[in-house]
Amino acid sequence: MIKGQPRIVRGEIEYPKGLTPVYSDLAIVTHAKMKQFDLIFALLHPIVENGPIEVKVTGVKAVVNAIVEVSPENAKKLLLTLKDNIESFEKVYGPIYLEPT
Repeated sequence: MIKGQPRIVRGEIEYPKGLTPVYSDLAIVTHAKMKQFDLIFALLHPIVENGPIEVKVTGVKAVVNAIVEVSPENAKKLLLTLKDNIESFEKVYGPIYLEPT
């Protein structure tokens, strides 16, 4: 929390009418010095080459569908919230396995 900034204890969350969720295959996190973190979300689309006999996937293209800017404090809160939610999820549904990168 920034000094002098009021602390929000309880509040309401309003979802605007017509708001639709955005699905993401890829998340990129960057930061701009001490100012903010950028959460960049994208969908992955195959790059397809049509040959005379077969269709070949030659790569992937990431198409950004959302960018969310958050303060450093909110980025850390998000990290902790995700950690707690993933632990709860895995208790119910089992471990989440990641492919080696």
